[in-house]
Amino acid sequence: MKTATTVLSLALLSAVAQGEDRASQDADWASLDVNLSALKTWGTKHYTYSAREPGGKATKVLGTVSLSTELADDAVILKDNYQMTYRGEKLSLEISHTCKQDNFLSPTRIESKGEGSDEVATFVATVANGKATVRPQDGRQSARDLPEGTITIAAMMRLVTLVSRTPGKTFSYKYSLESEEMNLKGNYHLEVLTPEAITSGDRQVQCSKFKLTGGGIHPVYFWVTKNGVLQRLMMDDWKVMEFEARP
Repeated sequence: MKTATTVLSLALLSAVAQGEDRASQDADWASLDVNLSALKTWGTKHYTYSAREPGGKATKVLGTVSLSTELADDAVILKDNYQMTYRGEKLSLEISHTCKQDNFLSPTRIESKGEGSDEVATFVATVANGKATVRPQDGRQSARDLPEGTITIAAMMRLVTLVSRTPGKTFSYKYSLESEEMNLKGNYHLEVLTPEAITSGDRQVQCSKFKLTGGGIHPVYFWVTKNGVLQRLMMDDWKVMEFEARP
């Protein structure tokens, strides 16, 4: 029993050491050289949104997503539109973020208009001094913590196209926000994986690949083309956004 306990203790110490090694190797997000001027050419990008039943192989297109980005004089404006049909119900979410021009695209104002589900609410949130003041449709105002250095999911879909694509590099940040529910989660790592050629429609696309972990969620994977286009995003191992080229 003593030997087994010793082995277990050594294994735990090794796991802790590996975690510490990883943390020491991560580049802090605040220290990155993020070229926000590249967002000038983002425009509006369109995606299909597909899903498969857990454990299944066939995928089904549930709807569409459009992501728009505007670099203004003193802000970055992100406007996302989700239109879905899931289990016979139509879901709609229009959400915009007014962001600072910093490494995190820190939100100063979030406007959400959701229909068809409690998970896509209608509200306006203003952010200042580490707090978000949320004003929902029913008028019941509330305040929530929103610390400096928070990256929203909407912001990450843009930022992942701007960071280094060198395999093996890792980046860390403390907080992520699921804006549609104002749900704050912590301790995130973005890892650059080996480049991968993926099939999109009838063509092969060479992409850099990223893996995002943290917050107790399934990893999120991003594929970014050499031209800086977010080509694919996969969440929960079964939900996929795929870039749809349009004339």
